[in-house]
Amino acid sequence: MAGGAGRTGLANRFPVGGWLLGAGAGLALLLITGRWAAGWYADQLWAASVSSGVATALRRRALLGLGLDATAVVLGALWWSIHLLLALRTALRVPGDAPFGNPRFRRLIAVPDAHRWAMALGLSFGILSGSGASALVDPITLAWQGVVFGVADPVLGADAGRYVAQLPIWVLLHAVATSLVMGTLGAVAGFQLLSGSLRLSRGRAGINQDARRHLGGVLAALAVLMTLKFILLPYQTSGGLPSPVGPDLTQVYRSVGFLMVGVGLATTGLSLLWMVRPIHALATGGWVVLTAAFVLSTALLPDGAGWPLTDQDRALQQRFDAIAYGRPPVTAAPDNSPGTDSAVSLWDPSMLEVDASGVRGEVLPALGPGDLPARWMRITPLHGGGARRELIWADRVGSTGEPLAIPESVTDLPNGAVHPGATGIQLASGERGVKAGGLLRRVMLAWALQASELIGLDPATHVAWASDPAQRLARVLPSIRWTGLRAVSIESDWWWVMDGTVLAEAFPASTRMSWLGHTVGFARSGLVGVVSPAGTVGAYLRPEADSLSTAMHRVWPELIHQAQESPIPAGVLGYPSGSLRLQATLWARDTSWAMGRDPDEIHPTPIDSVAPSRAGEAVVVIEDSRVRRVFSLLEGVSDQGRLQLRITAGDSVGLDPPGVLTRRWLRLPLTQTLRDSVRARGDSFLGGRVRFGAGVDGLLAFQPFWRIPPQGPPALVAVGLGDGKRLGVGRTWEEAQARIRDGSALAIRVGPGESATMLEARRYLREADSALRRGDLTTFGRAFAALRRVLEEGTALPDSGP
Repeated sequence: MAGGAGRTGLANRFPVGGWLLGAGAGLALLLITGRWAAGWYADQLWAASVSSGVATALRRRALLGLGLDATAVVLGALWWSIHLLLALRTALRVPGDAPFGNPRFRRLIAVPDAHRWAMALGLSFGILSGSGASALVDPITLAWQGVVFGVADPVLGADAGRYVAQLPIWVLLHAVATSLVMGTLGAVAGFQLLSGSLRLSRGRAGINQDARRHLGGVLAALAVLMTLKFILLPYQTSGGLPSPVGPDLTQVYRSVGFLMVGVGLATTGLSLLWMVRPIHALATGGWVVLTAAFVLSTALLPDGAGWPLTDQDRALQQRFDAIAYGRPPVTAAPDNSPGTDSAVSLWDPSMLEVDASGVRGEVLPALGPGDLPARWMRITPLHGGGARRELIWADRVGSTGEPLAIPESVTDLPNGAVHPGATGIQLASGERGVKAGGLLRRVMLAWALQASELIGLDPATHVAWASDPAQRLARVLPSIRWTGLRAVSIESDWWWVMDGTVLAEAFPASTRMSWLGHTVGFARSGLVGVVSPAGTVGAYLRPEADSLSTAMHRVWPELIHQAQESPIPAGVLGYPSGSLRLQATLWARDTSWAMGRDPDEIHPTPIDSVAPSRAGEAVVVIEDSRVRRVFSLLEGVSDQGRLQLRITAGDSVGLDPPGVLTRRWLRLPLTQTLRDSVRARGDSFLGGRVRFGAGVDGLLAFQPFWRIPPQGPPALVAVGLGDGKRLGVGRTWEEAQARIRDGSALAIRVGPGESATMLEARRYLREADSALRRGDLTTFGRAFAALRRVLEEGTALPDSGP
């Protein structure tokens, strides 16, 4: 009897539903913890297989991430649990038969274990609020380390490094705290309304003492956060968030911020006083004033759209853009620029992806010291595992026009080797990868990689994953953006090389730009990632590394090394193509401003419409959309690691844009004959991307045309070539060159409005109009006089100024 009574009492105390809920929560916690532990263990094994430095750094990052997650979850759980327990205690003091509130809700929370449910709910909210904090390891460590640029913003006098490193963390923490307090305010107010401790009915409001104290404390925290927002606001506007504004407008935001800080502190004091005394009218008035001021300041303050407006503003922005985007001075291309005899690329990578056996692979530029970048490397997977690496001449073709491989370059990479396109889990050859080991290790690997077949492996087998160079670098340094994959040969060794770009959303007075889906105010390619086929990974500073990249080196010295430690000589690294695109956009905009033009009229051509004349070359084509011609060519040059920008300007006629050039080449008789012949055989006739380069006499452009059979490799059938004076097509590159040289190519006629005189006249007219609009009569008089001379003499002026 006693035993039965005991069992009955135990059952009543812990019902079946509670046992099931507890068991389910325990199982879920076990699965989550186990998956995290398995992933952490697998990452450590993988890092140890790369290098001891990588293993040390990834272990440190994992521990920091674990500490951040634990701290955020504990703080979130404490915050929610305390507020939910306080709200529950206040609600339980309301009589059950009170005529206000929701009686069902009061009966629901009156159960004996209500406080346990409140704590469980607080723990759940804490996990939801704090999980994911480990993703902030790199930003937080960078903010702790700090960045110093030695350049102060023009208004607040803070170093630019504060905007890059600390400001994002401040803004993020403020946003998280605001969402937490707003969520708590909603939960507490809802709890009080349902319980009846807070009453709103028939235009009258009532609140008991405990509810007032609780709600007043939450409102005081919210007022503090609103005050902090206006302390941060001048820094955000000065840092270009969400868009760059001028120094004058930042001063306006700063002045308004001072006023709002005073209003916010007064409201905070009234909320704290309301906790002690029921001064409802004063507290309500304070919140009405704070809310109205907040709405008005947000709605009425200008957003700074259109800045910069004056030449002084533009000079200020250009000075900070040079730091934010690392744009070196632009110089004219030397007289000995490569002409049409230089090695050029007659193939797009997409035409070389399929090998002779029909297997699709990865194609990337192959560079080396002292030779022209005139080769492509193709990596194709092998059926038995591993991959085949071969080099293909970029500027040569076979006897029938097919791609010409270099026989002595063919090399088979073993299974588990690191190469582009390596995906999934591989059973590695030799000592590559991670040893499968005992049963417990295999279970942990199978759990982490979600591959149950690993459990049955032989303990001596090695397992490899994350074998793509880009994926490997992203795992080691996830906060760096890696682009521009290429193969580099040093003596007999090959390396996979990528450019590492550090980004920041905030930077004072710089242009806001879009880069690979990110809106940035700072982007510098100050790092180079180097991966060997054996799997070793290293990141190295460029010789002219920026302050942010150097700070990243100080944060992660095991992963980022000094430039002199790189196995790749500085002269072989090449120019970072991602940076060049941003720098060319800035150069085109500044050139438009200098000419009094609309900034959108002079711009880089779409990235998918053109290609450089040589494989792996970094060039950007600038187009003038008003006269529909190629304006100039910007080429990035790396001279022993020192980055330079060279410009090749178009002549008075210039080159047509890519689409127009393609149409002109296709209209030539030889091209039409070859196209008809190819189609008569049942093959496809396809043109590649238009390529631009710097020739002896200025700009040159060419486009390869290929025959694509249903089976087999493509073949080069024609090359269109133009140098601004003549436009021709040949069956080979050499034939196209000969047609241009001997004068048999089609001469380009100057169309209406395209002569040098008209182009110069338009330029001076725009400069005169721009000077007249801004009231600069001196510049207007000079521009008008230059316009008169051009029109009267009928020729372009030799100088470039009015």
